[in-house]
Amino acid sequence: MVTRSKHLHRVSGEVTVTAEFGLSWLSMQCDGLEQTLTVAELDCLVESGVGPALRMIAARSVTDVPAPGHTLLGRDVRLLLESPPDDPVLRAVWVGGADSDFDPRWDDESMRGCLAGVEAAWLDAERLADPGFVPPPPAPVPDPGLRAAVLEAIDCAAPRLAAATGTVSGLPSSPAWYPL
Repeated sequence: MVTRSKHLHRVSGEVTVTAEFGLSWLSMQCDGLEQTLTVAELDCLVESGVGPALRMIAARSVTDVPAPGHTLLGRDVRLLLESPPDDPVLRAVWVGGADSDFDPRWDDESMRGCLAGVEAAWLDAERLADPGFVPPPPAPVPDPGLRAAVLEAIDCAAPRLAAATGTVSGLPSSPAWYPL
């Protein structure tokens, strides 16, 4: 969400290294569908739904995102789960950043429930790769410039997100509720 990491990105079967944010990596995987998802992930989305597909993608982050960047996904999800925005706000931000095919409402699941599943799948994959893995504690990013840039981007996108989702009349711009 706020800490940059280098990660692998699939485009037409090729793997390239790019820079991206922790939770944004997950939303970017969902935004390209055929360009970024594996065949198994696409099949999972169609056959099992949004939640199982997101959990599969989250587990892939452990192998596709070089260390220590893959730990950022878990940290970012934990920060969101511990943040005060209600479910419609979290959903509006998620749907605004990911393809609408990955809206947890398609499966009658709350955004927080979906995020909890993503966190569990990520943690299981981390512990499979390293049985002694202990997730780092979620800590807000102390860089005030980066915090300001993220808040500005959210404020600029808020009206479009609200219009696109039809569930949020506006997103608060107070930094007090952003888990940054």
